[in-house]
Amino acid sequence: MNASDGPYVGLDCFRETDAGLFFGRDAERTRIIGNLRAARLTVLYAESGVGKSSLLRAGVSARLNEPTAGVRGGGRYVTVVFSEWGPSPTPALIESLASAARRLPGARGATPRRDGLAHAIADVSEATGATLLVILDQFEERFVYAPADEDAFDDELAACIVDRAVPAHFLISVREDAYALIGERFKSRVPNVYGNYLHLDFLDEAAARRALVEPVAAFNGRLADGELRWDIEPALVDAVLEEVRRGRVTIGDDAPAGGATGDGVRVETAYLQLVMQRIWDEESTAGSRLLRVETLRRLGGAGTIVRAHVDDALTGMPDAERDAASEALRYLVTSGGRKIALSTKELREFTDVPAEPLESALERLEHHRILRPVAASEPDGAVRRELYHDVLAPAVLDWRRRHADERRRRTAERRLAEARDRSRLLEVRNRRLAAAVIALAAAIIGLGLYLLDPTWLQRLDLRTVDARLSVQGGHTADPRVALIAVDDATLQRRAGRNGRLPRSDYATILDRVRGDGPAVMALDVIFRTAGDPAEDRALQSAIRRSGRGLVLPYDNDNLEVLREADGDPTVRAQLFGRTQPATLPTGFAGLPDDPDARIRRANLVVDIGRHGAVDMSTPTFAFTAADIARRGALRGRLAELSGASRRAVGEQSDRTTWIDLAHRPDASVRTSALAVLEGRTPAAAFRDKLVVIGVTAGSQDRHHTSVDARMPGVELQAAAIATMFRDAPVRDTSQLVDVLTIVLIAGLGAAAALLPLRLSIVAIAVVAVAFLATAQYLFAQQELVLAVAAPLLALALAFLGVVAFTAIRTARRHAGG
Repeated sequence: MNASDGPYVGLDCFRETDAGLFFGRDAERTRIIGNLRAARLTVLYAESGVGKSSLLRAGVSARLNEPTAGVRGGGRYVTVVFSEWGPSPTPALIESLASAARRLPGARGATPRRDGLAHAIADVSEATGATLLVILDQFEERFVYAPADEDAFDDELAACIVDRAVPAHFLISVREDAYALIGERFKSRVPNVYGNYLHLDFLDEAAARRALVEPVAAFNGRLADGELRWDIEPALVDAVLEEVRRGRVTIGDDAPAGGATGDGVRVETAYLQLVMQRIWDEESTAGSRLLRVETLRRLGGAGTIVRAHVDDALTGMPDAERDAASEALRYLVTSGGRKIALSTKELREFTDVPAEPLESALERLEHHRILRPVAASEPDGAVRRELYHDVLAPAVLDWRRRHADERRRRTAERRLAEARDRSRLLEVRNRRLAAAVIALAAAIIGLGLYLLDPTWLQRLDLRTVDARLSVQGGHTADPRVALIAVDDATLQRRAGRNGRLPRSDYATILDRVRGDGPAVMALDVIFRTAGDPAEDRALQSAIRRSGRGLVLPYDNDNLEVLREADGDPTVRAQLFGRTQPATLPTGFAGLPDDPDARIRRANLVVDIGRHGAVDMSTPTFAFTAADIARRGALRGRLAELSGASRRAVGEQSDRTTWIDLAHRPDASVRTSALAVLEGRTPAAAFRDKLVVIGVTAGSQDRHHTSVDARMPGVELQAAAIATMFRDAPVRDTSQLVDVLTIVLIAGLGAAAALLPLRLSIVAIAVVAVAFLATAQYLFAQQELVLAVAAPLLALALAFLGVVAFTAIRTARRHAGG
């Protein structure tokens, strides 16, 4: 509890802000302030619990920091109390110096150097115009956190003490059991380190009476006008001073020699504060403003209050620390209530408790004034701890008895819980075994179907591809593609007697497009037989002028396999009824159907059978056109571009790719052949374009695709050319990914067997939705086609297995119930 809630602080120490409630140490405060101002080094030592920290903070520091004593009130000092000890305390101490300086009104910017303590002190002193009074409180913790061979801070501190040019005086406050360690650490660094020391004793009776009574009057002074004041019964003062007299309740041979010394009666300061704090809390809760002796008696006196404090401290620990504390107190307090001092090492040997919870528990007990350290007398220097007061022994023993009962109860509950857990574990094992069997069966069947790939599964999987394309929504036509369509308007104006566009018009189209400098021209019209000689000559002349920038198609009816001079067979196209030279770029124009008679893919090359000892293949019309547009960069990358080879069926070769129908040609890239023939196209309209020329009029050469039941063949060819030109971006995931997907989906579906039926249905639905969303994301964002049908079948089989397992388990329960 903080003193802002009342005039007493319990077992906490008073802070600078509590100075108005701190009484009983006037003489000691004057003596310490005098020594601190006059001497470079003062060593203050006292037993634990005397109240060193309270005196230094609420007494000394608060008095020195008053305006009449501080730097701006005419004095020459700035006071810093530091107790944040760690392995390297210098940075924290320098920050405390800077903070203390910044609190002074009117001080110049105090930003001390961080490269050493002496420099920091000099900077703060210069900024404030004052000598620093550095109080190093709880210095015994320095010996705990820093090993004996860690000299950096000790060297810095000693140098500052010895060097009178450093504008600072120092006070080291240390617990009595660590007093000798000051000499061990500093005798070689600071001459006559014990030359100026002070010993602080417990409060005498008169000072204790002031510490008990005067805080109430000071607290009343803080209350608002009209607010009810507090008072204290004289009988309570006498009773408390009697009950917290030093040695009042100690017993045995190790007890102090009574409550009086040569200086008279001494009072346990911490217990006085603890008892008065508890009485204050009781009266506040009851709405009383009188501290009464009756309340002390109702609470059972000082001893009972102390016992309650012990009980609260022990009960509030974590389980591991509480068990460790119980084992330690078993040896620190005998069953007869005698106290024994033991080191942590000895307690570990006796109790076999792990070091971490034991040491943490001991530190908590020491912090709550239940244990206290005892000066080491053994050669190894081990710190021992003992019960802070014999008055605590009954409370400790009572708590240990209750703790033992609680542990026995917890043990019985744990054993019962273990039995239940074993039963649940057996059930979980059965369910896990069932899940494993379901997962294995679903995965095996799913993988088997995937590898066998029956026609019905092919069709189902292809429909999922169509669905993904449909969900993706609208498409964006590739602006690099230009489609010149021999449409109905063209034929109405330009058709010959046979109803077709004259070959001379095709020659005109080629010449006009060639003049714009296209990336490639692909004429998707097959000229199998000779026609009007003049027309043929006009077209052939235009073909020769186009050179290798023009690609012509052929099919099974007009290809020929010839043997070259070196004896190797080669594929030649027959156009106008004559075999064409090998230098003329041509390609196979056929587009293969999927099992459901839709076109989704295009071959890069097609197999045309075995001729002699050679298996012949020839590039397709679309691949040849794309390769010319890419200046031959695609020919050596057939394997890399074959993104759909795994799904190849029927007339599809093992070098097959998906046609990117999401970027297919549409009206935005289509130009009527009539506009080209009549010269109505803008100049350079086809520069650097993939120009595909073909017939869109009439009902011939129409194909069923994923997006159109009657797509003209020339549009499909244009889409295929554009796809290959872009390195065939749409491709299947690898077989390994598909296999792992099937196994994962089957496993996740079977894992639902570990859930109740309703939850398992929800879980399987979530898995299905998440899988379909993933497949759609891969298709739309990564242009990857993941196998969907086989994994979904595996998931469905897993679901059926879950339902069957749940039904069997329910039936067995009913039969056994």
